[in-house]
Amino acid sequence: MKKGLYFVFLLALTACGTQSKQEPVTVLTHQTVEIKNDYIGMAAQLLNVGDRLYGIDMLTDTCLFCIDLAKNEMYRFGAKGQGANDFVMPYSLQYLDENRLGVYDMPTRKYCEVDLKSDYKVIKRSPQLMGRATFTAHCVPDGRYLGIGPYENSMFTLYDTSGIVKKEFYEYPYKDKEDKSIKNHLRAMAYQGKFC
Repeated sequence: MKKGLYFVFLLALTACGTQSKQEPVTVLTHQTVEIKNDYIGMAAQLLNVGDRLYGIDMLTDTCLFCIDLAKNEMYRFGAKGQGANDFVMPYSLQYLDENRLGVYDMPTRKYCEVDLKSDYKVIKRSPQLMGRATFTAHCVPDGRYLGIGPYENSMFTLYDTSGIVKKEFYEYPYKDKEDKSIKNHLRAMAYQGKFC
């Protein structure tokens, strides 16, 4: 009887307690896509746009691919090579609009626009971005390019449409005075153009 009263008393105390907010739960799922008669050598960056998945393939002779998720078909484009419309090592992708995809080719330091509507041809190639090597570059709305790289005194560089440096700003993070004493371009190597 005494145990029953203790149980009822504890139950009453827990029922009258304050309500706690439950944190939202994120559920990650995946879907296997069967690609007919094709494979991806080593995928790098992937970019999901609507029912298409664009990506960089580091191992095959065509550097870029598009997987149409609705049809489960894969299209390859962007030949690897030294030619006018070839890529040496594409490093980043940028969705510009429904007709264009931006691709930054790191070794050549050029930003290219690929036409998504007519057989994935390169329709525009920037001049070589001047200055120190750039990890990645993106086209900004006015046609200039924003680069992130191991620059001497900055983290970002803004290039004009000719690839000439117009402005440098910010520096790589540091945690204390000792970290700040390390040169900016050396701190950049710890980040390699990636921020979480």
